[in-house]
Amino acid sequence: MELINLNGLRRRSMVEWLEWAYQRELPKEGGGADTGVAPGPAGYGNAFGSVTKYGELLAHVQEDRVNRYGLVPLGQDEGPPHPLAVAIGKAVDGLADMDIVRDEDWQPCGDNGPLDLGVHHADVTARAWDLVKRRPLLSLVITHAVLGTRPPCPDVVFKARPVHKNGRPAWFRKTTIAQEGLVGEKHHREIEVDGYNPRARRPYADAYQKTELVPDPAADIAARIERELWGVALFAVGDAVCAAVDGFIDLWATDCPAFDDGGVVLPAVTIVTAPAVNA
Repeated sequence: MELINLNGLRRRSMVEWLEWAYQRELPKEGGGADTGVAPGPAGYGNAFGSVTKYGELLAHVQEDRVNRYGLVPLGQDEGPPHPLAVAIGKAVDGLADMDIVRDEDWQPCGDNGPLDLGVHHADVTARAWDLVKRRPLLSLVITHAVLGTRPPCPDVVFKARPVHKNGRPAWFRKTTIAQEGLVGEKHHREIEVDGYNPRARRPYADAYQKTELVPDPAADIAARIERELWGVALFAVGDAVCAAVDGFIDLWATDCPAFDDGGVVLPAVTIVTAPAVNA
C-alpha cells in the first residue's frame, strides 16, 4: 500500500475525485513551455483541449501532444500531478482489464419494474448491449470525468404497433421452398412471404401479423446500461484506490450517491477482472 500525503484534501464522492483528477491534476503531466502547447483554449492546453478542438473543427484530429492519460497537457508548468490523482488514474486504467457480467434476470429498467418488451425482448436487449460495447468502460468513465457530466438515464417509452407496409398493416405467412445443393442434393427451407392475397383483397387464411416497437427503445436502454455500468465502475475505481493508497477510505464519501438526480445503481450488473487469455 502506497503512503501518500493526503493533508489538505477534503472528503469527496468518487465522482468529484475523478473530476478533480482528470480536470485539475492529470493534465499537469507533460505540461510546461517545452511541450509546444500554448496555455488556454487557443492552444487547447487543458483537459478539454481535444473536446474544444473537435467543437471548432467538427472532426477528430490526431493529437501529437497528449500525455499518458490521454489528456492535452497544460501549457504552463504547474508541477507534477498530485500522487493521489496518479493513483486514481492508475485505478481507472485498470477498468480496461475488467469484464462485464450480468445476471440472467437482469432488467434494463429495474427501478421501474420489469420492462415488458414482449417477443422483442431478446432482440432489443441484444442490440442495446451491442451499442454499449462500442464504447469501452474506461472511455465512459474518463469522458464524464473530463466533461463533468453524468450518463443520462432516460425513460424508456414506446408502444407496440403492427408492422406497416405502404402505410397499411402488413401480413405475413410462411411457405416451404425446395432448393438444390452444390452437388445436386435437394432440401427444403421455410421462408416468410407476403401474407396478403391481392386478388381476394384479404389476408390468406394462415397469414399473421407482426408487431414493432415505436420508437425503437434500444438506444434508451443502452443509455441506461451505460449509466448503470458507470455507477458500478465508480465503486470499482474507489475500491482499487483504497487498496493502493493508505487512508483514502477516509476521504471517499461512499455515503454520497453516485447518481444525484434520482437515478440508481442496480446490483444486477457487475464488472469483474477479465480472465487471462492464453497466447
